[in-house]
Amino acid sequence: MRRQGWTKEQIKAAPEFEKDKHLGNEEYHREVGGYYGNLSNRL
Repeated sequence: MRRQGWTKEQIKAAPEFEKDKHLGNEEYHREVGGYYGNLSNRL
């Protein structure tokens, strides 16, 4: 697996995960996927 090289600040800025609210929540998963996808595109 290739290391992405994200900074601690970028990871801390990611959407927060709250198990009771976000587990199985498709909208949350799209939001997180979009966040990390956009970071990958900047590398």
